[in-house]
Amino acid sequence: MSKQQSIVNALAICILCLASSVKAMPVVTSSSTTITFDPGFAVAGAPDVVGPIPIPAAFPNYQYQGKVFNDAASGAISTATAGISTLTRPDIFGAIFPNGTGVGQTAPAGAGLNPARLRIDFNVVFSINGAPFGPPLFDQFYFPLAGNVGGNPGDFVSFVLDAKFTDTAGTAFHDLTCGFILAQPGNFENRDCKGKFPIFDPLGGAAFLPVGDIVTLNGFIEFKAKDDGLGTSSIYFVGPSGINPPPEFFTPEPPMLLLVALGFLAMPLKRIARKKAPTQSLIEPSKAS
Repeated sequence: MSKQQSIVNALAICILCLASSVKAMPVVTSSSTTITFDPGFAVAGAPDVVGPIPIPAAFPNYQYQGKVFNDAASGAISTATAGISTLTRPDIFGAIFPNGTGVGQTAPAGAGLNPARLRIDFNVVFSINGAPFGPPLFDQFYFPLAGNVGGNPGDFVSFVLDAKFTDTAGTAFHDLTCGFILAQPGNFENRDCKGKFPIFDPLGGAAFLPVGDIVTLNGFIEFKAKDDGLGTSSIYFVGPSGINPPPEFFTPEPPMLLLVALGFLAMPLKRIARKKAPTQSLIEPSKAS
């Protein structure tokens, strides 16, 4: 290995170590959720409200697992499962929801019940520590859904997301909204609400969140399922779901610091290219006529 190559390799290692050591560390400073389950009929204990309670960190778990309401008068049954967790990593932060979160209702024909409704309200406050967060910087959400719509006229399921990030630095975030109603009888799958939006600074600055910035994620998700005989209506998540979920849900964006590092490396590599055999010309196309 030549002296020039050794210098280039050492520089590469140094820059990449620097890139890996300077990381933003979003930290949750406060969080709460309120989970509300209304079965759609009058029964003791309904609607059921849990919270406000702190939102756990790490992998999402169920704060509300397999709640069942039975209506003795009509024979109807409504069920709900719900959970939410906070997510903080050097490359992403937000809220995630476990597989199976959702609501269902089964009722006899002619019962004429209101839809079963499950709503998760959340408020999470993050502090940007260690280093600026981004660029690149995106709002994003991903909610894969499946379920069933009963066969009686008027049966339906629906989903709504209404949330927003806000921060103390005046960064212009987006309203994160998505929703739909399905009334076609039968099973459905691969139905999703998803979106990805670049965050921009209205003053024309770089798209990053500075150290010390306080970011709040506030909003709710809501499921509804109505059945009036001829089957069951249900809607639920069929995979990891979230607001600013893990980036593998979307096309990964290249780390900006790594691109800068590659730019520094290009200069000495080009000098080597001019002195080496033609195999090195792949780094810089030959300009010979």
